[in-house]
Amino acid sequence: MIFAETWFISFFLGAILAVWFLPKHLRRLALLIACFIFHARYAGQAGMIPILVLSALVYFALGATKPWRIAAIAISVLSLVYYKYTGFINDTIGTSIKTAAAPLAISFFVFEFVHLLIERGKNNIDKPKSIIDYLTFIIFFPSLASGPIKRWQLFQPELERLGRPSWPLISHSLFRITLGAYKKFGIADTIAQEIPGSLSSWNGSISGLCLLLGIRIFMDFSGYSDIAIGLAGMFNIRIPENFSFPYLATNISDFWRRWHISLSTWIRDYVYIVLGGGRVSMMRKAANLLVAMILCGFWHGPAFHFALWGLMQGLALAALHFWRKLIPWRMPALVAWAGTFTFVQLSWLVFFYKIDEIILLFNTARII
Repeated sequence: MIFAETWFISFFLGAILAVWFLPKHLRRLALLIACFIFHARYAGQAGMIPILVLSALVYFALGATKPWRIAAIAISVLSLVYYKYTGFINDTIGTSIKTAAAPLAISFFVFEFVHLLIERGKNNIDKPKSIIDYLTFIIFFPSLASGPIKRWQLFQPELERLGRPSWPLISHSLFRITLGAYKKFGIADTIAQEIPGSLSSWNGSISGLCLLLGIRIFMDFSGYSDIAIGLAGMFNIRIPENFSFPYLATNISDFWRRWHISLSTWIRDYVYIVLGGGRVSMMRKAANLLVAMILCGFWHGPAFHFALWGLMQGLALAALHFWRKLIPWRMPALVAWAGTFTFVQLSWLVFFYKIDEIILLFNTARII
């Protein structure tokens, strides 16, 4: 984990001291330099150049006409497809397209590029006047590796407050960093040692494995988010919360309002709503949900089991939609929670493993 490396800890301490004690007019430049140092360290030249080229293209397109913005969106998305999914495409359809190592965090970069371009097209934002602010938004190192996915409208005002935070915010930020590290190293990584790489070696129950997977992925993802939020807080910058007690959700829609919030809201705003959202027929809405969630699944990785996991989420969301439209009866809260929790935990099997392994597991392992 990047955040646990000795180099990163030393780098981070130097960065916060620079931002805290430099004159106000130099703080943003100091933070941007720190972001570049971080990116250079972990992405390398081969990883930095594509992102910087895309950043320049997007910055130009933000001040240009609609065709340029559309072209910039297309180039950004195609870059993501090329770097992240070419190997998958080659294996699936037998092509031999040359592959290249994906730049660090390209999925996050591209989603933030698309956000900027679409919001500019809607006139919800202006082209950033400061190239320093723009680049800091793009390569802000606390959220670079694992999110949350940022929104310009929320991030830009935070740069106005860049500097030494209040003591309550310092203590809260340190608490979030500590909490995130404990979630990641104390819980997620410990549980990961008990989870088999192949289901053929699992000797326990299916329900036990599902619970382990559910705890591990939540502690891993939310741990990273806690650390990112804490690191940003040490610069007096607040970035969005990414999880809100998702396993307390009482339906699948509620779960997606609580789970990986920056991703789920991005999928909602820039895929689901663009396709028509809920302003269409019931069947069209169901189709929109399926497309949006399959893309959400593929975003996690270039493999069919991620797409199948997304399909499961989309089918569950569509089923909930039909239930609410056709059946007036509402389940008791406890029953609704139990059903949602069970479905979500079972779905982690599909997220982590291939379907043939899962079928074999259900044929050989006990349920409880």
